[in-house]
Amino acid sequence: MLYSSLSYTIIINLIILLGYHRTNSDHILYDTLVIFGDSNSDNGNVYRLTNSKFPPSMYFQGRFSNSRVWAEYLTGFNVSNYAYGGATTDNNFIQGYVPLGPTGVPGVRQQIISYWQNINTNLTDFDRTLYVIWAGGNDYLHNRTASASSITRSLSNATKDLLMLGAKSIIIFNQPPLQALPLLRYSTAESILIDLTSQYNTNLSVYITKLQNEYEKSSIKLFDLNALISKVLDSGAPYGIVNTVDPCWSSQVVNSSNCSNPNSYVFFDNVHFTNRIHQLIADQFQIFIRSSSNRHGFTPIISLFYVAVIFFSFY
Repeated sequence: MLYSSLSYTIIINLIILLGYHRTNSDHILYDTLVIFGDSNSDNGNVYRLTNSKFPPSMYFQGRFSNSRVWAEYLTGFNVSNYAYGGATTDNNFIQGYVPLGPTGVPGVRQQIISYWQNINTNLTDFDRTLYVIWAGGNDYLHNRTASASSITRSLSNATKDLLMLGAKSIIIFNQPPLQALPLLRYSTAESILIDLTSQYNTNLSVYITKLQNEYEKSSIKLFDLNALISKVLDSGAPYGIVNTVDPCWSSQVVNSSNCSNPNSYVFFDNVHFTNRIHQLIADQFQIFIRSSSNRHGFTPIISLFYVAVIFFSFY
């Protein structure tokens, strides 16, 4: 009788503990978020670099949008943002820059070096740090002869740098449909842009798989930005989007003004998203990391069944 009561108590305590672990692993995944990339993630780095001269006043407080960018809507993390507008995957491959001057900016590989120089590796908890990379579009915009394979290879090399430095969790964004950008929409090379985007995203998936196999103790995941943006472009109404084609503000027209409702547009200018799209990206990204960040895993319900079987098998 005493043995039965003891076994029952142990099982109940195990269920409580495992349930507690599962609940917490669903909600407390990372303490720190480190972001590398280009203008899609830049929260003012280029603005500070150019002494508040670029981007111009039509943009929100140094962001390349009409308000804050996606990373600024994420909650529950300490965020370190190394992204620069105009950045490429690697300046040794294609030099990144912004038009003011022009002014050179650090590429993703250079951003990673800068990050590494700024941290104390002995005090960095890599298990609780998530690294995010969103880049690659500027490689093509700055060099129209760049191939999808060369760009993804460059991004893969940058990712490998991060893994070799000790990163345990990395998420990489793929590219949205480049042919949908107002800057390129009416280009005679639309079919080339469609193929470029497709090849880039396919190659990126292949590289991620290779890196995952090589660095088995780390987690490298793909965030499918292309699917999200394609969904909005196909049907914007559910998201409050009315115009999926034109830019809210034509940055190529001097002294032009914003549209009356920027967040009813997909694009703020010829290449950058509106704040509404950034909010959608943030929402989906937050869902993504909560549902897929199980590198360490949590004990599934079925294991509780086996615990019970083991204990009751003594009777």
